[in-house]
Amino acid sequence: MLTLLLVGAIIIVGYILLRIYVVNGPRTPSEFLPQNLKNKNIVITGASNGIGRFTAIELFKKQARVILACRNEEKTKQMIRDILNECKNVKNCGTLEFVKLNLDDLESVKDCSVEILKKVDHVDVLINNAGSLSGDIKYNSKYECEEMVFSNAIAHHLLIELLWSNMENNPNGSRIVVVASNAHQFVSENDFYQSSTKTHSMKQYYGLSKLCNIYQTFHFHEERISKSKHANITINCCHPGAIRTGLMSSNQMPLVFKIVFSLIELLFFKNVEQGSQNTLHLACSSSVNGISGQYFHDCHIAQPSSLTFNKQLQNEFISITNEIIKPYLQ
Repeated sequence: MLTLLLVGAIIIVGYILLRIYVVNGPRTPSEFLPQNLKNKNIVITGASNGIGRFTAIELFKKQARVILACRNEEKTKQMIRDILNECKNVKNCGTLEFVKLNLDDLESVKDCSVEILKKVDHVDVLINNAGSLSGDIKYNSKYECEEMVFSNAIAHHLLIELLWSNMENNPNGSRIVVVASNAHQFVSENDFYQSSTKTHSMKQYYGLSKLCNIYQTFHFHEERISKSKHANITINCCHPGAIRTGLMSSNQMPLVFKIVFSLIELLFFKNVEQGSQNTLHLACSSSVNGISGQYFHDCHIAQPSSLTFNKQLQNEFISITNEIIKPYLQ
């Protein structure tokens, strides 16, 4: 009996300590976050819910002009109305604006970039936050690519390319924040080479898309920023942590899986406020001024998997991506 009580106590204490560690992870110190982002133009993809929504609210409260690049116009505009109502007693907020962005369609990505540059003369921060996690493995025959890899990585790559010149020439300096994930650790080299066989699991394709997010971060830093004599732009990626974002409940997962995962989320995952700390840190903290080409976790530089440093795979991803997006850069 005593042994059972001891084991039970150890389990309870272990759970409490784990929850404290997972949920209350490091935050960017408030002294490094500007209280006023007036005249800053910030673009966030996938900002209608989850981390993106909370990030948008925080930047809006700091007087930034926040452009929400999202797929669902009705949902996003309703969200804007809700935020304005929530913040009606907050003085000196910024603005929230909607721009249509469908990451499943590169023509939409191009149109989005055009609309953004019509609205603002410069983009100070681009936050590639949108992420698809689908229970159904879908293959995009038009672009010959699995849809999670396409929308999470390739479409965002095009958006970076289309806004690059504007951001690079911003006299005040610009930042690109890529929301990646530790899910990239689920991927092996064989998964990369066999990604067109349509035999991967949802976890593998999602992890592959996040690996590609890291590859694009390293690529833009190494091939553009490091080689430029007058680099006025930085790019970093981050793992937001295990977050209760609703990403799983929005897909076509079996009901039993959703129930089990919801319980795990409730017990161990961070909420969106806690999960947005990495994004906010990289978007506006003075402590990361001049830092580029890094992978962040819990507001600190972290070490991604060894596969992220595989130059051959990185080059292959970039080559494939460039071939797909080439017609939309003209």
